[in-house]
Amino acid sequence: MAETEHGTCIVCKKQYTPSHLHACFSIRDSLLQLIRTDFPDFGHDDFICTTDLNLYRSKYIASLIKGESSSLNQFETEILDNLKKEELYAQKLYDDYDRQLTKCDKLADTIASFGGSWKFIGIFGGFIVVWIIINIISLFVLFVITKKKGRKERKAKRNVS
Repeated sequence: MAETEHGTCIVCKKQYTPSHLHACFSIRDSLLQLIRTDFPDFGHDDFICTTDLNLYRSKYIASLIKGESSSLNQFETEILDNLKKEELYAQKLYDDYDRQLTKCDKLADTIASFGGSWKFIGIFGGFIVVWIIINIISLFVLFVITKKKGRKERKAKRNVS
């Protein structure tokens, strides 16, 4: 998916750019099972946004800790809160960096993402093939015209002599 395209988060149903989405196949099985308890239709072609994925990561960690002891103590709850804050802080840093980019920076990123994509390689390869075919045809036509012109000139010389 190109950077200008958007995908939908299966949890919050919001549209996001690919940099803010995670595909089903890129998520660990244990975390994927937890997500599928709430969203059983979460399939191979579906996406989840970073924010919702982080919430499920926190739930997963909480379930692991609860598995150890039947309830969370204050210290463990504080650790989970700090994990959430750290993930939110990391997301905030990314968003802040995104906001400080100039239009030229964003344009350069867009061009770079297209220039390094398989779509670009395919289009450029097709363009080169078409260019080669056009050159071959034009050389062939030029050769045929030159050959006919040469025959006519030789015939004209014979008729003059």
